[in-house]
Amino acid sequence: MQKKVSLIDKIWNFFAKPFYKYRDKHPAFYSKHRDFIGSTLCGMIGGIITYLLMSFMPYLFGQNLAEIEILLPKVEMHYEEITYSWSVIGFPIRIRDGIAIIGGGLGYSLSYYIANVISFCVSFWFMRRFHQSKQNPYKQFIIGFTMCFSATIISNMINGLWLPILFARLTFLQYNIIVLGVIGTINFLGGHVSNLIIYKDQSKLNRSLTEGELKKKEENIKEIAEEINKKEFNLEMIEKSANNCYKRNYTNIDINKYKKYTKRLVNKSDYISFINEILKIEASASDDGIILKYNREKCICPLIDLINIDKEKICDCMIKKEEIFFSKIFDKNVKINLIESLNRLGNDCKIELIIVEKN
Repeated sequence: MQKKVSLIDKIWNFFAKPFYKYRDKHPAFYSKHRDFIGSTLCGMIGGIITYLLMSFMPYLFGQNLAEIEILLPKVEMHYEEITYSWSVIGFPIRIRDGIAIIGGGLGYSLSYYIANVISFCVSFWFMRRFHQSKQNPYKQFIIGFTMCFSATIISNMINGLWLPILFARLTFLQYNIIVLGVIGTINFLGGHVSNLIIYKDQSKLNRSLTEGELKKKEENIKEIAEEINKKEFNLEMIEKSANNCYKRNYTNIDINKYKKYTKRLVNKSDYISFINEILKIEASASDDGIILKYNREKCICPLIDLINIDKEKICDCMIKKEEIFFSKIFDKNVKINLIESLNRLGNDCKIELIIVEKN
């Protein structure tokens, strides 16, 4: 049997799980600051990767390359008792106690540019995953790499004026801490500009909550609650509330994203793996279907505090909404049985999902 969830997807979802939890708890904040959050994460990842590579890569090139200097251009600079060379491309040989040390020269220059290329490639992959981008990756890569290279050249021009002074005055640890901060800031700024330019349309397309959309959703919830309070929470209202809940929480983009995985599912273990790893819901096998445990301490339905009659019927609404959602992503007939719920004196929300092949 082929893999249903790729190793890359598993790694991504493992590390992104805390982020997804925060996003789900603070949807309005996430929507408003989505681009900034993406740029911050991208800058952190890029800075850490660059720093880690620079921590050992110059040593791989060895002492011989540390004693070779290629600078374009080479401008002699003087600050008090310190004399150093300024350049746009390349790094000067670093002398300590009259000996060229690893951390400068051609070895350091090669390490720096290689680390930046690797960092950009990882950041590029991250940003495409973060925005679920479907745009031309080659065009995005060329634009992004051009921006990254330009940022690298500009930062070299600026850092070449003052970092040599710090290197002469500070310990190796102090110097590297400052360099890490500078690299992280540059990666953040570069990533943020790339985010706004390269992923502008895709970012807007993927925002699930804009301020206007959030307001509409809140108004929809209040309208449903008022209608329920005026009459009983009957089957008609359960159907209407469930459909509205589904539309508030899922878009065609969400459904199509999940279908990318579900169209490859074959047996029950595949479905359980998908629900656990992609939907982030605790799933296990039952005799007739799949048990889903939501691990909730309180009901998360926005109607719970707005209606004053038949609150236990919210669970029927949830069942219908889940039937709609799972039937959409699986493209099969789905039946949901309620096993336990918080609104019916249970300790958690637990359902049984039964998948029926379409005729």
